Amino acid sequence: MGVTEEHCKFEHNNANPNFAIESLNIRLIYIETDHVKEILSFGILLVKNPNEENEEVIYYSGDCCNIKDDTINALKTGQIDYLYQDTCKADYYGNVHVSLRKLTELIPAELRRNVFIMHTDEGFDFGEAKELGFNIAEIEGV
Repeated sequence: MGVTEEHCKFEHNNANPNFAIESLNIRLIYIETDHVKEILSFGILLVKNPNEENEEVIYYSGDCCNIKDDTINALKTGQIDYLYQDTCKADYYGNVHVSLRKLTELIPAELRRNVFIMHTDEGFDFGEAKELGFNIAEIEGV
């Protein structure tokens, strides 16, 4: 709500945006996304079993207002197995999240089974999203 640069300061020391958690056999790769102009936002590529036959790649959007072409193309070509996307009912110019309408335009029908909607807003129509072929991210036991 009205985040400005005085509320958030991004500092980095050229740290590696691609690092591994060896004990879990996972690699994390940070991808800059678009959210609001005042702060940097990142999505994450989570690579399970990197460089192995059963490698699995999950894209987690974080907060963003768009899905970059590279990410969409990686989903289309099978380089990304599953995509978790913050999605909202609200649909207006300048929205800081991806609306269900926009998501439907960006993701071809045959790939929507690989997309999990998360971080929804009030009044989001989960039934409509499922009818369009998307999955809903849920926490077991909740």
